[in-house]
Amino acid sequence: MNMWNAGVDGIYLFNFGYRTRPQFRVLFEIGDRERLAYLDKLYVPDARGKTWAGPGHWLKGGDDYYRRAQPLPQELSKESPKATVNILVGDDLSLPKAKGVEPAAALGLQFADISSITGFNVTLNGNPLKWQGGTFDANYLRYELISSWVKQGVNVVEMTYETDSDTKLVLTALRLSINYEYMGVPFEAVNGARYQADKE
Repeated sequence: MNMWNAGVDGIYLFNFGYRTRPQFRVLFEIGDRERLAYLDKLYVPDARGKTWAGPGHWLKGGDDYYRRAQPLPQELSKESPKATVNILVGDDLSLPKAKGVEPAAALGLQFADISSITGFNVTLNGNPLKWQGGTFDANYLRYELISSWVKQGVNVVEMTYETDSDTKLVLTALRLSINYEYMGVPFEAVNGARYQADKE
């Protein structure tokens, strides 16, 4: 959605070797802005960054040419108690309800060690978030969001860590998920049925 909102004329995929469903179905989805609008999304600050397959993996000294700022990882400690990460979201969550689609959003934070988060606080666009104890998986803290807090465009995640100890929190990944329901049914299932009908 971010690319469509930026005004692209088309989208090309690199190394997309799938030729069967369900993977091949993504081609029909990303090429149809209306269909894509109410499919579930997962937004991250930087989809690639300097990974094991970064510039230095393919070219000796390649990392020296990597100029893009890396939002993660970020370390919070007694000496450095604040961190900010921006996420660009392409969905406008104020629109779906008029079509009977209910959006739900959640924020996931992954730390190198989450044995204790005492003193850790996080806000999204100035709205304080409360951890309910759930996780996306073993390493992600999950925060349920009110859909109106999520903006189309840049969303600001601000974190603070109040501690007197030498303990450090290292944020390694961050993701914002959006899920849609149509009359109580995941909209992806409804959209998938329409996809099948379109092809038959």
